[in-house]
Amino acid sequence: MVQTENDAVPERPVLRVTEIGEFVRFNSCLRRTKLSFYRRALVRELPFYARFENSLDVVLQEKGAVMEVAWQRDLEALGLRDVGHGTRESPFELSACMDAFAGLAIDEHAFGREVTIKGCIGEFRVEGRIDFLLVTWCGGAPRIRIAEGKASRRDRTYQRIQVAAYVELLRAWI
Repeated sequence: MVQTENDAVPERPVLRVTEIGEFVRFNSCLRRTKLSFYRRALVRELPFYARFENSLDVVLQEKGAVMEVAWQRDLEALGLRDVGHGTRESPFELSACMDAFAGLAIDEHAFGREVTIKGCIGEFRVEGRIDFLLVTWCGGAPRIRIAEGKASRRDRTYQRIQVAAYVELLRAWI
């Protein structure tokens, strides 16, 4: 179907990258995924919405945040330059991070932390925050690397899916 300028274009659902990973983690549960659309607006209408979050998730998130601070210190100790850090209140947009990377000298390694990225994958608008976006150099050419920290000790498929989603968003941006 061809849409004209006068046709109403339906708004695409917004998914966070973490929700894509959770879709895999929770055995492709479509109900759970739909409840996460539009920043969980539908969940708040349910009488049991507070139970949607696992209390263990909060503990793991805090542990992950502590680990990220340690990783930041380690990267700085290795000589990587910190070009910026985002928060929920003050996002560090991908464009700002890439601008900072563009200003680096050849062979100067750097990283941005909690880098906000947005784009479309298929029919969905996808957004997320990359824990660490690094630029390193190999043979005079820059290499962009994505590093995601997880509190889990085991490698999990859903964690790899999250990184893959970030790679797709980054490729579309570049």
